[in-house]
Amino acid sequence: MISSVVAAGVAADARIAAHCSLVTAGRYLVDRHLRGPARWRGPLRREVAHRRPQLAARARIAETFNTLVESADALPQPDVDFVCQMHDQVAGGRAFRALRVRVGSRRGFPSARVVGDLVEEALRRANTAPSAELAAMTAHFDLLSIHPFADGNGRTARMVASSFLLRAGYRSTLFTAVEQHWHDAPHLYAQTWLRHDRDDPTARPAWISAALQAMVRGSCWAIWFRRREDRLRRLCEAHGVVGGAQETELVGFDLGLGPGGRLLAMLLGSSASWREVRKRLPATVIAPLLRQLERLRLEQVADACGTRDWRELRYVLAFA
Repeated sequence: MISSVVAAGVAADARIAAHCSLVTAGRYLVDRHLRGPARWRGPLRREVAHRRPQLAARARIAETFNTLVESADALPQPDVDFVCQMHDQVAGGRAFRALRVRVGSRRGFPSARVVGDLVEEALRRANTAPSAELAAMTAHFDLLSIHPFADGNGRTARMVASSFLLRAGYRSTLFTAVEQHWHDAPHLYAQTWLRHDRDDPTARPAWISAALQAMVRGSCWAIWFRRREDRLRRLCEAHGVVGGAQETELVGFDLGLGPGGRLLAMLLGSSASWREVRKRLPATVIAPLLRQLERLRLEQVADACGTRDWRELRYVLAFA
């Protein structure tokens, strides 16, 4: 039994390290295009899950998040008072619950008498985590597991997690808006958390791994697109295309209109113009938008297959 628990813990730690590495690398690619932390935009997790707008709740979350954004450089290390402040702003009220609480069929939350001590312990654990990502998800899990308030615990936990990321200098809401990390599978959020018992020693690392994976899923396309942009810019620079001419080529290449044939010819390793190359593409991708979407799909496939030389794309484009 002990050996299986240890093995599960080691496996979860390995997944956590891998997810943190992806997030850290992706953060550099995405955040460097922003001058500062981005403000809130988009719906809440519950709006996506229930497919109906909740404008008042969204307004409170957006206002609280934007307040954190505006003071990101001066955010304090989260403590109990900060958690209560976040709850007051997103749900209303600063007092911890005085009674037991339940979520659906789950009743195993700590007694109200020890909530304050447990929140202090949770924040101490988060504040000593080796990275901002781990700190954010540790606080997130522990606050959900303690459920210190009568209502609004999820919103509070996610906002506190966001504060750790903003405080560490994260900028894009793909990373900082923890409220939106599970937009691709909103119901999985609750299901993943509810099946983890707080007293199970493998629960925290397993949930943290799942939460970091959700962050990776939410940002992977932006990361890939920025990496793609870097490759195209390096290719342009290698052929002496810089400054405004480079921007013109990149825009023309992506839209498939006007300039851009030169860059496409570079990628294909030939002197062919766009007019000549497009004859090799399926008729369904001739329209500018569809043509771009198809190219993005093909480039992603090439990346997934381990393509490192962009000239290899000519084979993908020729036989698609």
